[in-house]
Amino acid sequence: RTGFSDGFPILLASNASLEDLNAKIKTSNVPMDRFRPNIVVKGAQAWAEDTWKHIIIHSETYLVAKPCSRCKIPTIDQTTGKPAGTNTKSKTDDDLGGGPAPGAEPIATLQKFRTGKHLNFDKAEWKDEVFFWAESGSSSSSSYFSPSHLWFTWPRTCCCR
Repeated sequence: RTGFSDGFPILLASNASLEDLNAKIKTSNVPMDRFRPNIVVKGAQAWAEDTWKHIIIHSETYLVAKPCSRCKIPTIDQTTGKPAGTNTKSKTDDDLGGGPAPGAEPIATLQKFRTGKHLNFDKAEWKDEVFFWAESGSSSSSSYFSPSHLWFTWPRTCCCR
C-alpha cells in the first residue's frame, strides 16, 4: 500500500538531467532533495527518461507511466521549509496550492524549456505545465541504482505526445 503519493508511487530521476538543469540556472544549484525522487539513475544521458517506456530492476519490470508535472515544492528549501532565496514567504507564495512565486527557481528555468508546449505534448491541459522526470510503478524507498543493475526499454510511446 502506498501512502502520501501524488498519483504514482515512484518518481524516477536522473542525475544527468539535474546537472543539465543546474548548468542552466545562473544563480545557484538546486539539490536533488527538492524533487523528492524515489529512484535516482546515474550514468544515463540528460533527459533520457523522456524516452523510457519501462524500467527493469533485477527481475521486476515497472511501467514508466508519464512525465511528472511539477508543483511549487521544488522551489522550497527542504531544510528550512522556506521558498529558495528568501528568508520569509512572499505574498504570492501562500501555500494554498498555487504556483511558485514569480521567478522562483528551479521552476523559472524549467519554464524556458520543459513545458508541455516545449516537449510537444498533445494534451491541451499540459501545454503550460512544467515537466521534470517520470512517474512509474510501485516502490517507496529511496535507492541509487547504476545502469549495470537497471535496464530501460524505449522508445516511449505515450498518448500525450
